[in-house]
Amino acid sequence: MSGTSVDDAASSLVASWENNISRTSVKAVGIQIALMSGISLATVLAFSFFRPREKKVYAPKVNPHDDPDYEPPPPTISNSFWAWLSPIVHLKEEQTTANVGLDAATFLRFLRLLRYVFSVISVIGAGLLVVNIIYNLKYVDSNKRNFMNLLTITNVRGAWVWPSVAASYLFNFVVMYFSWRNWTAMVMLRHRWFRSPAYQTKIYSRTLMITQIRKDYRSDAGLVALMGLLKVDGIKIGPEIDCATIGRRIGDFPELVDEHNEAVADLEKNLVKYLGSGKVAAKRPTIRKGAFLGILGGQKYDAIDYYAKQIKFLREKVDTQRQHIESLRKEQKRSRKGGMDHRIEGENYGFVTFKTISEAHRIARAHHGKLKELHGARLQLAPMPQDIVWQNLRREPGQVASRTQFGFFIIGIVCFLNTIPLLVVSLLANLSSLTVFVPFLESWSQAGQWGNWTFSLVSGVLPSVISFIFGYLLPIIIRRISKYQGAPTRSRLDRATTARYFAFIIISNLIIFSLLGVLYNTITQVVLEIGRHTSAKEVFESFKEIPYQIQNTYVIQSTYWLTWLPLRGFLVIFELIQLIKLALVSIRRFMFSHTPRDIREMTKPGYFDYPVVIVNLLYVCAIGMIYAPLAPLVAMGACIVFWFSSAVYKYQLLYVWISRAESGGRMWNVYVNRLLACCVLMQLLMILTTGLVRRRWLDTIAAAPPVLLIFAFKFWIKRVYGNKFRYYEPTPQEAEAERRSSMNEKRTRASDVEKRFLHPALQHDKLFKIMVHKKTEDAAREVLSAYPWFGDKYDSGFIKIKGVREVSSWEGYMS
Repeated sequence: MSGTSVDDAASSLVASWENNISRTSVKAVGIQIALMSGISLATVLAFSFFRPREKKVYAPKVNPHDDPDYEPPPPTISNSFWAWLSPIVHLKEEQTTANVGLDAATFLRFLRLLRYVFSVISVIGAGLLVVNIIYNLKYVDSNKRNFMNLLTITNVRGAWVWPSVAASYLFNFVVMYFSWRNWTAMVMLRHRWFRSPAYQTKIYSRTLMITQIRKDYRSDAGLVALMGLLKVDGIKIGPEIDCATIGRRIGDFPELVDEHNEAVADLEKNLVKYLGSGKVAAKRPTIRKGAFLGILGGQKYDAIDYYAKQIKFLREKVDTQRQHIESLRKEQKRSRKGGMDHRIEGENYGFVTFKTISEAHRIARAHHGKLKELHGARLQLAPMPQDIVWQNLRREPGQVASRTQFGFFIIGIVCFLNTIPLLVVSLLANLSSLTVFVPFLESWSQAGQWGNWTFSLVSGVLPSVISFIFGYLLPIIIRRISKYQGAPTRSRLDRATTARYFAFIIISNLIIFSLLGVLYNTITQVVLEIGRHTSAKEVFESFKEIPYQIQNTYVIQSTYWLTWLPLRGFLVIFELIQLIKLALVSIRRFMFSHTPRDIREMTKPGYFDYPVVIVNLLYVCAIGMIYAPLAPLVAMGACIVFWFSSAVYKYQLLYVWISRAESGGRMWNVYVNRLLACCVLMQLLMILTTGLVRRRWLDTIAAAPPVLLIFAFKFWIKRVYGNKFRYYEPTPQEAEAERRSSMNEKRTRASDVEKRFLHPALQHDKLFKIMVHKKTEDAAREVLSAYPWFGDKYDSGFIKIKGVREVSSWEGYMS
């Protein structure tokens, strides 16, 4: 830059840097909002036009009072254009709970909480926007401000920071108020669920699950003796026990069942290849075993012959081991009847059933977790059998401890490796600040209209896309690690996954991302100041402005989140049409040959992944809360996302997804705790901002009290609502009626409890039968007639072949 001084060059670079940030950020926001709005509108219209027309569903002719498991079908929808919005708007929470269960209703209630919280925050934030605009117009020169700075706290100095501090107080009070109101409602919903026939009539509702039992207590009698050591209010609980059953020792039986089912599935696939659409292929399918990568070396076998013989071999092993397990159970039963103490050691877990529900909950409330009285065994309310992760239930305490430590080590490695794509995202998001050093970037950003638009897309939209791609794999990894660590139930696994994934994504994708942005721009400012001044003294004097630059950096990053939020909102709306899932199913269905089992798996309703969805929403919540007092426009964007999400997910849970296992809304406290953590993060950043703006760190004390209030509120909620939420607390009249009813009922048999909590592998319907298309059934029977262990009916000597007809309808169900 000949002909200009170093000082003038540095000044022009700073002005260029700030203008680039404003210009590219505003354009990126505008481009993305326009693009996503158009696609979102097209998505909604396409869903309304091409939505599969629901057939009328009539409730079965059954009295709901006679069937405790009765669930009313979701409301029918007419074929009118906007009819699908009717259940979203008009369906009340009580009916929604009956349709989709309390877990789904809890998720929707939390979404409504976020919706109302951010609606109020947006109104308060509008007042902050007015304050920021007035300050900038009054005290900041027009050549030193731009559109984005006008709407944020970037240029605010002195006492004008106090409105933002006051607003942060209001935001915390808003969150605490709505949390308290919804906690009260959730306790009422839980009590209603406890009193429902679906809970009152189940054995698991009055059963405790005991895990990590010591070896000398691993029998039915030993379990009763172990529980007899417990006391409640100084009284032993032994007389209140109805029955107790220890888990059966089954060894590697579940793995044998899985191997058998895999062999059946492989045989079905090869039958489809061989029989095709009813015509026998010229050559029988083959497989290669013992080959490197399935290609090089090994030995070639006839696939149908190999898997048919493999099924026979595995079925014989399964039947033999099942008979051995049954013989041990019968032997123990005979010894019990004969008054003998023939002890057969079971697994390290068992189930103890009490006479009344209130007694089981009273004991669980008094003794929960790992207990010295039970020699290190753990006690908890029994979950639904389908909620249990059986392979983790059998693990010994030492194995669980080692897996837990190693799991956290793996999470640390994943967190470290995730910084690589995070560096790329942060670099792209701060691309504007690098134009002062890289001539190519500066010439690109100023290369006419096309250059400006492409630069805006790369610096504003591309980071969001990369973040989404890498974020897709993270929850899968976190869930598998949590399962490896030994969570005994799926509901507990969901809670652990939610907590760890939330901490992971906040630390890596928000805190580290912001720190990297601060680092980039701080280095930029230092280099510019060195170029501006000639003496070292003047350089160090200029460092006094770095606190302002640090504050400006993380506030300026709000423009990145303004481009990220429309993408988040678009993805929520895009889920309505289920286009990707339908496309994948169609491609797999028509381009590949599939067995009836494959088609059934592809077309049946999917399980709603609560941890992944809620953490993504909590991530939006964290961004909105953190920037609410600094850049209120971000909170307004988050508010729009929550309104869209509330409508979309209500429809999805009513008509698309189902819950894997019902836990009665146990995720509620996990949700609210993370919301309170977002408030703490917001206030910590507000404390930092107050110190940077005021230059008097003593003034940060004024912004600190809300942090203490949030922690106090959390402990108060736990004390007031904790036990009421988790445990059934009947009224004296209900407790007396329950006690009298239990006296008139017969004693629960151990076999009934054992049958209810039977390991899934021991259930006869767990073994797959050969499923073929109805049109190829005759040909399949002819092919398999060479193997006498396949037949028309199943007993100890036959494996059933079942022809399945596919229904030609949009549901894709199998008859």
